[in-house]
Amino acid sequence: MAHPSSIIASSVGIYRPATATFWLLPSLSGDVAPVSIAYGISTDLPFLGDWTGSGFSTPGIFRDGIFYLRYSLTEGPADIEFALGAPGDIPLAGDWTGGGRQSVAVFRDGLFVFQSRQIEGSPDGEFPFGISGDLPVVGDWDGDGIETIGIYRDGVFYLHNTHQPGDADIAFAYGAPGDIPLAGDWDGDGKTTVGIYRDGVFHLRNELSEGEADIKVTFGEPGDIPVTGRWVGRLG
Repeated sequence: MAHPSSIIASSVGIYRPATATFWLLPSLSGDVAPVSIAYGISTDLPFLGDWTGSGFSTPGIFRDGIFYLRYSLTEGPADIEFALGAPGDIPLAGDWTGGGRQSVAVFRDGLFVFQSRQIEGSPDGEFPFGISGDLPVVGDWDGDGIETIGIYRDGVFYLHNTHQPGDADIAFAYGAPGDIPLAGDWDGDGKTTVGIYRDGVFHLRNELSEGEADIKVTFGEPGDIPVTGRWVGRLG
């Protein structure tokens, strides 16, 4: 795992389905104009990941059980596409092995299905965590370099430190039912924490515990989908 001083802090953005455009904030301070990247179509599910091991996140979209990943923060066609999951699944990005490059997963009714390689084929693993209706998050909760899963249910985060079935290792209340959960390393210390998106405002925590938001960022419009990733220093 990289030393914390070399880790790029996460930032936030939104995907606007009406225009199929990512709008990414170059910093959490809000003092730099957002950057737009058109990618996908209005019905796609957006997310970002470090697909090449560069340390920076770039766009991905999920459409009808197919992942379309772009290797740069620019407009253009997918650099790679492959099938995993099915229509209705929720797409995720994570470094499941600690190798420094993220791949994908899907969440479906309390089941995580993940693929460590960016190729079509049988999943590398799957295990149950959560229940139908939960919303998934991914992060390196303990700072070991391997990203694992969590779920958000009725204003409570339940986070797991392994890729094995079992109870949550960490659970705490943050936000409220109806909020959209987020995960990122907002302060660049090498550990992922959480946040929520509500009515166009990001409420971000620097600790995996109950409490007030450490950072608030107002960004987006009704109907936008929040996204997170590491692109600070690459945009703006």
